Amino acid sequence: MKKLYLNGSGSVLFDPETDKIERTPYARSAIRDVFLIKEPTQIIYDYSDKKIEVFAEPDDIVVNFYNGTFETPIVIVKSAVWVDNIKKYEEDEQRRKEEWAAKKAAEETDTECSPCTNDVSSI
Repeated sequence: MKKLYLNGSGSVLFDPETDKIERTPYARSAIRDVFLIKEPTQIIYDYSDKKIEVFAEPDDIVVNFYNGTFETPIVIVKSAVWVDNIKKYEEDEQRRKEEWAAKKAAEETDTECSPCTNDVSSI
């Protein structure tokens, strides 16, 4: 059985039968968008010569591939683990945005001008 090693800098496929290591191509470049569906949704894909309608339920993941070489440019994936990862990512993003906004608001409050006390009547 081959082994796929993944780490922060890439991936390597090892074949113990041949004792060979190969670079592993990834398919991420084929994916245009990924959507997490929040409520029952009809999805209508209409691009070029393709028109496809599918229905998705809450916590379905819709993968939209780049147009051109794919017979089916959209697919629905059901994966609780992927859904959990997406929701965690969305929560973290929301928290980062709120922290950024609070920091910006605090910076603006700290830099507000106080009324001038110079007597400008003599100018």
